[in-house]
Amino acid sequence: MTKLEQNYGVFLGLINNEDIEFVNKINDTMLHDNYASKIEHKKILSIISYRNRNTKKVVVNITFKKGVLSVKIVGQHISSYEGFLEELPNTMIENIENSSDCKQLIDPSACWQACEMGSVFKLKGQKLAKCRYHCFSFDVENENKTGINAFIDMERKYQL
Repeated sequence: MTKLEQNYGVFLGLINNEDIEFVNKINDTMLHDNYASKIEHKKILSIISYRNRNTKKVVVNITFKKGVLSVKIVGQHISSYEGFLEELPNTMIENIENSSDCKQLIDPSACWQACEMGSVFKLKGQKLAKCRYHCFSFDVENENKTGINAFIDMERKYQL
């Protein structure tokens, strides 16, 4: 068993049994599409990152912190499929709407130096400029698992 497989097993051991199938589906899909994965276990959180091997950029993170499983989708290509956002469950749409605005789009000196700038997209007819590191981060709940998987699939289509 490789170190990566061991770390993955440790991650699965941390989360609720009802979420294992969901995490396995994301993991299998990302590895099948040849994304690189990295698993880190720190004091207060464990994280699985999936990185595009060509661009070296993270596409999806699965995080377990303080008993909460969450998924962050970077959404680098959101402008190509922004209409899809309307199909997400209401809890996910509300999460996006309530996420922080991109400081750098307002004032380029207001954010940290390595920031890659936020995501600009339309949702419910409104143009939004949200922080790319927070706007597509969702706590995993039974009612939004299908939406999270569909969102990952949309981003993957534009990554490949």
